[in-house]
Parts: sequence; C-alpha cells; structure tokens
Amino acid sequence: MRHSGLCDTCQRKIKKGGLNKKDSKIFDDLISLLDVLSKNSRWSKSVLNSDQIINIPKVKTVLSSKQKDIINVLIASPSDAYLEREILLKKLERKWTHRYEELTGYRIICHGWEEIASQSGYPQDVLNDLILPKIDIVLGVLRHKLGTPTVNPEGEVRAESGTAEEIYYAIEKNSEKVLCMLYCFATPPNPFFNAHDFEIIRRDYLEVEGFKIRIEKKVVLKLYDDENNLLSLVVEDLLDNITEKFRK
Repeated sequence: MRHSGLCDTCQRKIKKGGLNKKDSKIFDDLISLLDVLSKNSRWSKSVLNSDQIINIPKVKTVLSSKQKDIINVLIASPSDAYLEREILLKKLERKWTHRYEELTGYRIICHGWEEIASQSGYPQDVLNDLILPKIDIVLGVLRHKLGTPTVNPEGEVRAESGTAEEIYYAIEKNSEKVLCMLYCFATPPNPFFNAHDFEIIRRDYLEVEGFKIRIEKKVVLKLYDDENNLLSLVVEDLLDNITEKFRK
C-alpha cells in the first residue's frame, strides 16, 4: 500500500462523530500507523524494521546550507506551471543579487531538470541522484495538475508525480536539512461543463487539492494569483525564511 492515510478533513469528521476515549486512542494509533506505512513504502523501506522507519520531525528553526554562502534552490513544478518555472529559473538569481544577497549573506543558485545532460536511466532517478543531494530549499509551484506519476523499478507508483516526489524528498527524507516552500495558484480551473476534457481537468484539480491537504502542515505554503507577481512574492519569502531559518 502506498500513500495510505486520511486527510485532515476526514479525520475531523470522524472525531466529531463522537468517539469514546478508547476508540479515540485506537483511531490516533491507526493514523500513526498509516502515516508510517505511507512514508516508508514510498521510499521502499520496511515497516517491520524499526531502524528504517522514516520520521517527520518538525523543521528546526535553524538550518545550514550545504555550501558556504550559497543556498541551492530546486524549482519543482509540473508542465502546466511552465510560465512560472521559466520566470523563476531565468530571473530569481538576478533579482536576488540586486539587494537580497547583501541582506542575507547568501547567494542563491537555482536548479532544475533542465541542467541535466541527456543520459541513460530513469529521468527522475537521475535528478534525485545528481541534484537533490545538494539542495537546501525545494521551491514548488502548482497550478491545476500534479503531473505524471513516478514509478519504482518494478513499475509500482511511488509518488503522484516528479514534483510531488521532490517535495516528499524535503518533507519526508530531509525535513531537518531541507526547507520546502510551495506556491499554489489561487484560482481553480473554469472549463465548460461540456468540454471534451472536463473530467480530466476535474480529476487533475482534485488531485492537486488532495495533495495540498496532505502536506500543508509540513511546508511553507502560500497562494499566488498571477505568475507575473510570483517572483516578487518568492523573493520576499526567501528573504524571511533564509534570515529566520539558516545560520552562517
């Protein structure tokens, strides 16, 4: 089983149903077990070996960059956020050097799949091996879809998409070392009800909403309403988060 668990809304509804003290404790234990199962199975870890259980501690107030005076940022986004991705990859570093590098003492370097040369191997695994280990901040952007699911060598789905897997890398495997910032488009899609792809659009959007609910307490999450305003929002948030959470 992968991605097991109940969303916060469902958990609140169940608890409001009037669980007695004994059932409430059993329910809390069940949620904890589902959480462990989901996190461990996603990363092909055994749930029977306690040494391999992946915990999600709260992000510490203080983090350390992996390179002196440099914060490496991964831009994680699905295909429908291509405009936002292009803006961040092309303009974020330049805008940061104008003022914010001096304020924080850190230079920012942005990374993405675009910098990986063509080579053999599963693309997501190549990115995971070559880029993720040096990342200090995963900066995710979502509009109305998550993307294509990633799979393990046996063909089993391990994450909802490459973007989701990169976010999970930060919040599940490296929550004490990597900060995750997520920006979600504020306006839902508005397709015609008789559009030929109406159900696909609806399904993709509901998947995004479900994903947000599952991780909203584990990331720094904000909404944006225009891709042209995203850059300024990201820069100001980076200033606040780097100043607050990273130490020299």
